[in-house]
Amino acid sequence: MPWNARPDEPPMPPRLATYALRTADLSQAGRPVGTLLVEPELYTEQTSGALWWRRWSQPQWAAHLWLDLPGLHLEVDATDTLIAPGDLEAELDDWDANRFTFAGQSLTLHWRPSTELASE
Repeated sequence: MPWNARPDEPPMPPRLATYALRTADLSQAGRPVGTLLVEPELYTEQTSGALWWRRWSQPQWAAHLWLDLPGLHLEVDATDTLIAPGDLEAELDDWDANRFTFAGQSLTLHWRPSTELASE
C-alpha cells in the first residue's frame, strides 16, 4: 500500500475546468481589495488504517484558492483555502455570477482573460 493516496484521476468537471488556473481581481463596493487564483486539485480522505495500511476514499475534484487580500485589512493579507467537493457546485454558481464570499465579506469577481498568465 502506498504512503499517499494515488488515485486514478477522474476527468475534471467542465465547470471547474472553466476556472482552472484562472485569476480574478476582487472588489468590494467598487474598490479593489485583492486577487484570487483557482487551482483545481484531487481530493481524497483517509477512510481507515494507519501507517502503511491506510485506505483512501475515491478521488473527487476540489478547488484550492490562493488569495491575496491587502484591501480587506485582515490580520494576514495572503491566505489559501480549499473548496471541498461537497461545496464546489454552490461555489461555482457564485463564480458564474461573479460573487465570492470570504471571512463573511461579499466580494465581486472580475475574471481576467483565460489567456492571461496567473503571475501577471
